[in-house]
Amino acid sequence: MNVRMEVSRRDFVERAILAATAALATGSLSTSVNAVEPAPTRRVGPNDKLRVATIGVNGQGGGHLSEWLKLPDVEVVAICDCDPAAYKKVIGKFKDAKTQPAYVQDVRKLLEDKSIDAVSIATPNHWHALMSVWAMQSGKDV
Repeated sequence: MNVRMEVSRRDFVERAILAATAALATGSLSTSVNAVEPAPTRRVGPNDKLRVATIGVNGQGGGHLSEWLKLPDVEVVAICDCDPAAYKKVIGKFKDAKTQPAYVQDVRKLLEDKSIDAVSIATPNHWHALMSVWAMQSGKDV
């Protein structure tokens, strides 16, 4: 006996959404209990710090810097922007820092620095991919 069951696209999508919702509901119950426990605090030594640079600091890049500065295990060691005035606008964020970040105008020179562990890129869209590839080729996290 050959039984063929037709399922419309609408029925399929509705069933998929219901299944996904059920799966998420079950998964979120088990993880929400763990999320209530506070993360243990630890002292961060100089060797545990992530050394980062931000490429592009106008607009969104200023936000990157603000977020990096909130993290105790991160040290912003360099700022790269083709416009020196952009560096002058954000350097005030480092008035309480032990060391001031270096200013590098050319991203290629910045990526030569082996002491930088990671970069965040806040440049115009057409530069994101190329700078990301260059950074990864130089061994940096992006």
